Amino acid sequence: MKKTQEEIDELLKKSSKLVLRGFDLTGINLAGANLIFADLTDTELTGVDLAGANLTGAKLIGAELSEAKMMGANLVGAHLTSAIMAGADLMGANLVKAHLNDAKLVGVDLTAAKITGAKLSHANLVHSILVAADLSLADLSHSELVCANLIAANLTRANLENSNLSEAVLNESNLASIGLFSAKLIKANLLWTELRFATLIEANLLGADLRGVRYNEDTAWPDGFDPMAAGAILIL
Repeated sequence: MKKTQEEIDELLKKSSKLVLRGFDLTGINLAGANLIFADLTDTELTGVDLAGANLTGAKLIGAELSEAKMMGANLVGAHLTSAIMAGADLMGANLVKAHLNDAKLVGVDLTAAKITGAKLSHANLVHSILVAADLSLADLSHSELVCANLIAANLTRANLENSNLSEAVLNESNLASIGLFSAKLIKANLLWTELRFATLIEANLLGADLRGVRYNEDTAWPDGFDPMAAGAILIL
C-alpha cells in the first residue's frame, strides 16, 4: 500500500511508535525523522531519504532499502535481518549492536560507520566501502567481503570465521585478536595491518600481500605458513 508524504507526516505527529509493515514509502522524505522502535518490516524504502533519522531499535526485517540515503542515521540495535540495502549510503551511521544477519549490503557505503558488536553473519558485503569503520566485536562469520574496502577499519576482536575476504583491501586496518579461522584471504591486501593475537588457522592466504603486517608469537597462522617470508614483522 502506497503512503503519501502528508499521511506519513501526520502519523509521525500522532504516534511515538510507527507501524508501517509492508507499506510502499518510496519518494517519502524521512530525513531526521523520529522512528524509534518503528515497525518497518518488509517495507519498500528504495532510495528513501533517511539521513539523520533515529531508527534505534526499529524493525526493518526484509525491508527494501537499496540506494537509501542513511548518512548519519541512528540504527543502534535495529533489526535489519535479510534487509536489501544494495548501494545504500550509510556514511557515519551508528549501527552498534544492530542485527544484519543475511542482509544484502552489496556496494553499500559504510565509511566511518560505528558497527561495534553488530551481527552480520552470512551478510553480503561484496564491493562495500568500510573505510575507517569501527567493526570491533562484530560477528561477520560466513560473510562475503570480496573486493570490500576496509582501509583503516577497526576489526579488533571481530569474528570473521569462514568469511570470504578475497581481493579485499585492508591496508592499515586493526585486526588485533580477530578470528579468521578458515577465512578466505586470496589476493587480499593487508599492507601494514595489525595482526597481533589474531587467529588465522586454516585461513587461505594465497596471493595475499602481508608486507609490513605486525604480528606476535600469539598470532596463530595456518600450518606451514611463514609470515616473515611473506614480509610480516614479528613484534616481540
